[in-house]
Amino acid sequence: FLQSLLVYTDREAIAELEVKIKELRKQVDDTALFYAAHTLYIIGKADKAMEYIERA
Repeated sequence: FLQSLLVYTDREAIAELEVKIKELRKQVDDTALFYAAHTLYIIGKADKAMEYIERA
């Protein structure tokens, strides 16, 4: 019983964090997008980096 309660609580916490992340993504500024794109490009994710640059 306790384990199922913990799993439910973990899922609830994860859902709350995902909502918070979505909210924060809407508030990001151009500088943050630039650095995120730069990092993505360096690690080999050029397509995703271009998406970030286009948003900036």
